Amino acid sequence: MKAASGRALLHVALASCLCVAAVRSGVFDSVFVQVGREHYAEAPLAGLPAFLAMPFNSLVNLAYVLLGAYWLQSEASAPGGPAEVQRARYLKDVFAGMALVYGPVQWLRIATQTRAAAVLDQWLTLPIFAWPVAWCLCLDWGWKPWLLLAVEGLSLSSYGLALLHPCGFELALGVHMATAWARPCAPRGAAAARPRQSTWPWACSPAWALWSSSCVTISLRGGLSSSGSRATSGPKSATCSSSTLRSCS
Repeated sequence: MKAASGRALLHVALASCLCVAAVRSGVFDSVFVQVGREHYAEAPLAGLPAFLAMPFNSLVNLAYVLLGAYWLQSEASAPGGPAEVQRARYLKDVFAGMALVYGPVQWLRIATQTRAAAVLDQWLTLPIFAWPVAWCLCLDWGWKPWLLLAVEGLSLSSYGLALLHPCGFELALGVHMATAWARPCAPRGAAAARPRQSTWPWACSPAWALWSSSCVTISLRGGLSSSGSRATSGPKSATCSSSTLRSCS
């Protein structure tokens, strides 16, 4: 394994472990999440192991793992010398590592139906959408590790909105999705006119192909989740579905 790939996977693993530790500490115990297979549109099949009880959801999670494995073994290329190629490989493999982690986390949520797994499933969704933004900003402004750290740190911190309101996660996710869509890679013509953007054409292929694939699998899983969350009827209470963006009552 290349050094950049190992470093990328190590950083993803460390960040994931910190998230697990935070969830285990109980800081997110008040976050609203849906627990129970009755919230899924796909009916569980009796006689199958817990992690395979909903086959279509399981296929989506498997798709994440296969997607991450594919991009991890793919070669990175970038204009410039070996240093630029190493940076390109790091950016690519961090995203691949996120996919490798996210699939098993969603699978764990389906199998265990615990609050901790549900919270972790929600939380780790956010940095996946934030990474292409950080990636393209880095390519646009030059190699700035602090920028990558700042964007991902802000993304992870935004899950704190879920502590303030039952729809906090949906709000954070909506902002992430809108920002990712609004920050497309510059066209080839613009890249050619600006020296620092010479890597844009390379970036558009793996970064946005992987991001689009992630959107497809997230959307597919959302479609397989129940769109009808149970809203309480009190004037001070409201619930939101974690699979769809909707208004709260």
